[in-house]
Amino acid sequence: MLGLTAPRPVGARVHQRIPMCSLNRTFEAKPVNGISFDRIHKFITSLKTTVSLAYKISEHNRKRKWKAFTEIIRPGPDLKVLDVGYCDQENVETDNFIEKHYPYPHMLTALGTEAPTIFRQTYPDVNCVHYDGTTFPFRDASFDVCWSNAVIEHVGDRAAQLRFLAETKRVAKRAFITTPNKFFPIEVHTRTPLLHLLPKPVFDRYLKMIGKAWATGEYMNLLSLSDLKRLLRQAGITDFKILKNRLLGFTLDFVVVMNSTDGRSKLRSDGDAR
Repeated sequence: MLGLTAPRPVGARVHQRIPMCSLNRTFEAKPVNGISFDRIHKFITSLKTTVSLAYKISEHNRKRKWKAFTEIIRPGPDLKVLDVGYCDQENVETDNFIEKHYPYPHMLTALGTEAPTIFRQTYPDVNCVHYDGTTFPFRDASFDVCWSNAVIEHVGDRAAQLRFLAETKRVAKRAFITTPNKFFPIEVHTRTPLLHLLPKPVFDRYLKMIGKAWATGEYMNLLSLSDLKRLLRQAGITDFKILKNRLLGFTLDFVVVMNSTDGRSKLRSDGDAR
């Protein structure tokens, strides 16, 4: 679901639209409380630049993972693919990424916990299944491949994450699962530097203080490389590789490829973790 995501919008009432041609004149007004409008304008512009950069990084990262998916999985017209974690209402362009790009939508099944009201209208060729977030409602080995992009960190605690991996193994012959790296210096959902490395209750309290309570509790439980390997082994998954997406020398997120064949990707691999 989730790579770098934009912060949730905060509603605000706009009483009057200011024509763009009048902005320069507005910022030439006298300072208020010692702060010039020019400084306020620069601050707002910097915030917009930060959000725009986050969107661009997210888009680039998902395209890079999509390229790895096509190189490793090699999609074909007879390949049955399961997408775990669709969004009914898309907030950013990178939501429902596989539905936007998979060349054989009639072979794609999307599984999610949200009622697919908008989704079914947007992607009428994709089979959509709504479930309660626990057991996948499919028979064993129903799919050739499972794709799940940035979902496992949102399914709940470690027990829920273990169940998620076990269910993926049960219903799909192969899988391509991504999740952010807990030890990346910036927490990608809230764009908070370093504080996410504190104990979770402490970080949650901080998020509530800054108005980001939506990201607390079971919304996310981030995984490190060792956490991921431990969960995979506990789920009985022994044939897997973990690829690393890097940004500025740091591992941004992981790609878990289960039961990979001869496909190769340019992403750096952690090697066969057996």
